[in-house]
Amino acid sequence: MTALRDAGVAFPAGTGLGWDDLHPRALLRLPNDVLEALLRVLHACESQGRWPKAVASVIIALLPKPDGGRHPIGFFPLLPRVWMKARREMAREWGRLHERSYLYAGVGKGATVAAWKPAACGELAATVPGAAYGQALFDLVKAFDRVPHHILVREAQALGYSLWVLRLSLAACQLGRVLWLEVISNVVYAFRGITAGSGLATTEMHILLLRIVDAACRLYPAVTPTLFVDDLSAEAAGTERYLIRNVVPFVRYVCNRMQEDLLEISQRKPVCIASTDALGRSLAATWRKYGIRYVRRVKSLGTGLGAGARRNVQVAKMRYSVFRKRVPRFRRLRTAGVSGARLLRTGGNAAMTFGEAVMGVSLSQLLQQRRAAAAAAAPTNGCCCCQSLDLALILADESPRGKADPTFAAHLCPIGEWAQAVWEGLLPMVVLQRLISSAPLRLMSAARPWAVARGPGAAVTATAWRLRWDILDARRIVTDTGRELLLDIDPPIVVARECAAAVRRWRWPLVEQAEPSLASQGKGFGANFTLVLQLLQPRATSFERTPDHQGALRSAVLRRQWPKSRCFAAVFVEHNRCFPCLDVMLSSRGALAWNELALDDLVVVPICSLLRRICSCPAHREARLRHAPDAICT
Repeated sequence: MTALRDAGVAFPAGTGLGWDDLHPRALLRLPNDVLEALLRVLHACESQGRWPKAVASVIIALLPKPDGGRHPIGFFPLLPRVWMKARREMAREWGRLHERSYLYAGVGKGATVAAWKPAACGELAATVPGAAYGQALFDLVKAFDRVPHHILVREAQALGYSLWVLRLSLAACQLGRVLWLEVISNVVYAFRGITAGSGLATTEMHILLLRIVDAACRLYPAVTPTLFVDDLSAEAAGTERYLIRNVVPFVRYVCNRMQEDLLEISQRKPVCIASTDALGRSLAATWRKYGIRYVRRVKSLGTGLGAGARRNVQVAKMRYSVFRKRVPRFRRLRTAGVSGARLLRTGGNAAMTFGEAVMGVSLSQLLQQRRAAAAAAAPTNGCCCCQSLDLALILADESPRGKADPTFAAHLCPIGEWAQAVWEGLLPMVVLQRLISSAPLRLMSAARPWAVARGPGAAVTATAWRLRWDILDARRIVTDTGRELLLDIDPPIVVARECAAAVRRWRWPLVEQAEPSLASQGKGFGANFTLVLQLLQPRATSFERTPDHQGALRSAVLRRQWPKSRCFAAVFVEHNRCFPCLDVMLSSRGALAWNELALDDLVVVPICSLLRRICSCPAHREARLRHAPDAICT
């Protein structure tokens, strides 16, 4: 009874529903005698290995993938869905008994960690003279949809997984399927594969691949595999001859075993990367039978990797480009009354900043991300002229602890993941120490430091320097306030809080450049915006304070309340020249106020167009050199 109620509570309020349109949380409103009857039905289903006819079918939604194609996700009706959630604790217990160092799933072992370790190993190999690094990444064709049921039963029996649970789970996968993509298909039946979206699908995929990888590791212990659901990779570091003698047969063995188990390896997606082009081509030539090709940079689990020999920011640039295209959607949602700043904090920025823990974020890339986030949080009319970028993102936080600014993720991801690696012992301390000790010399000797940040060690070092932190060694960091953090003693949450506070201190010098009245004499604490943020909250409206007043307050704080182009169009003023340009004119003519200038003088002031601002406007050019994007005006 307790497990059934816990299963109902575990579903989020906005979860997708099956054809029966019943939310699992509705079970919490039922009396105990009804729940007991439901438990007896579930026990009968487990004993017989089949579902009642009333369960009928499962809806398969074809969701678009970011890189093209469709991804099928199953939406089960109430009964199978609640049962799978109730049995997940049993599946987790089985996973704890069969824990592997190469297996990544669950809290603390997500996709970021799975990509961070290979990147660190590749960077380590680059710091050792004569060492090489190679990695192969596999991909199965329709991994979930082509799982042979008899092979899965064989592997589950060998690994001690409950066959009662597996039989009923496969019965749910064999229910009639209705495909939904703008139109509804006829009912189809599948006798192969497991349904993505099932509560037990991840565990069943691990059951299918676990013994294959175990056998390969026993034969070739020098190779380090990484298994995340259905994504498998194998890596090793050493001399080129050492790699060819270990990684090549490891990959051959795994591929042959997968083909024996009726799994099909994709001929398009499997790739390999290496520290040198010659080594990469040699590895790809030995795996030509399996369709593995060599690339210099690769996207693995949403993160860009470059084998420790080259910086890979192509994935980050693609995410930024996709986010920029979504800015008009943010504007339309704001028209409908949705807070764009809240969307940024609850997932909008994550789509742009995911995977930054490996390569970090350069200053130029961070500026682009911040401008995109400020545009997404801007008013519905798109007016962002003359606004302070830093103040706009501070107001988008909407609270003293808000993190709508992409700057938080740009610093929390590299530093937080490093703290997590030290705390969890993801790599030996001697490895982490070598990564940290080799990074400063490489960064300081480069004309463009971020261009040589090719792994987690250099990324966390460059990120810490930007916050004015000192890294003493792999486990000791001194913050800009002088506090020493011991990463093996201080939990990662403590490091994250210190990093967030340092980001807020880092932002204020930029604000003070544009607003000298807010200067804190170099302390970096800045003004207290708590009252302003409270007045801008939607619940702060009243008869005296309407949303129009809140909009006027926001515009006044951000200096975007009366743009010159709008004033000139409304015939409120006699010219449409921006105030930075007028300041230049005042300094050159010795006038005390801009209204003392004649209209003939104003004619020669650069007009506020993008091209003239960049090429002709001295104030804008000087502001760009000071990294003050608040000088933008239209």
